[in-house]
Amino acid sequence: MNNSRQALPLAEGALLAVITGGLFLASYYLPLIGILVGFICPLPIIVMVIKHEFRYGLIVVLTASFLVTIISGPLMGVIYLLAFAVNGLIMGETFKRQYSPARLITVNTLVAIVTGLILIGATVALLGKSPLALFDQELTASIDYSLKFYEKIGLEQAQIKQVENTFSAMARFVKMAFPALFVITMALNVLAVFLVSEYFLGRLNFTINRSADFSRWRLPDVLIWFFIAGFLLYLSGVKALIAPGLNLLVVMAAIYFIQGLSIVQHYFKEKAIPRWGRIMFYGLLLLSPMLAIVVVLFSVFDLWLNFRRITLSEGELS
Repeated sequence: MNNSRQALPLAEGALLAVITGGLFLASYYLPLIGILVGFICPLPIIVMVIKHEFRYGLIVVLTASFLVTIISGPLMGVIYLLAFAVNGLIMGETFKRQYSPARLITVNTLVAIVTGLILIGATVALLGKSPLALFDQELTASIDYSLKFYEKIGLEQAQIKQVENTFSAMARFVKMAFPALFVITMALNVLAVFLVSEYFLGRLNFTINRSADFSRWRLPDVLIWFFIAGFLLYLSGVKALIAPGLNLLVVMAAIYFIQGLSIVQHYFKEKAIPRWGRIMFYGLLLLSPMLAIVVVLFSVFDLWLNFRRITLSEGELS
């Protein structure tokens, strides 16, 4: 009887291993669609951990890693393990333990950062170059290509020089803020996987700690001090503090930007803004950095003005 009880989750795990391995390969080899598939890839592991035990989820991970390695080579197996599988295991366990959404996202983001750093280390060992060096190389090539294109279409030399200065300033910013951009990328990936998983787990009738409606999300008040600290460090004029200040400021700006979108969504619902109006706003948001800054500032001032009139206990990011 005991053997039959163990056989069922093992058989289910074998099926889920094939599914998650297939989703990973699809996310890697299919353009555009692969990005969306990547957010679903950890879901079979999450389901296995919640439905059975952590060890059965680990069996799924090891089996899927073996299959991916056999099909696409050791490097792909390592990428699957570090970029998807470990996060699926930890997210499944945090869902199972009924962590609050804020705590779940924080823990899984920290795990994603650690596994990402390990993956970067593996990349350096295999390729002999850091991702930042490779990124710098690609960025320089892209800028050179763009400048040559502007020359071909007859842009005046003064205008080309202005464009070159703009590109150079952007390149310096990206290189200085690379750690922050890395952290933001990991956090956004975790947030996307969390939201996708929460939706499907709800459809599968799993008992989980559900997040509040996005329009009710609110950050803990204490985070404002990290935002202020980053701002002060960046403006300090001390060379050793400028880069850390910029990175802290960029990370906090990204966090407050998400809350800003939550506030915008609240007013969209309250004022019954039609879909075309919302699409127009988000389109402008993509095209206008100044509008994005306004959203961030709107979010920061929400700490004192509380535009939605909600308490921290009512919000989800508490």
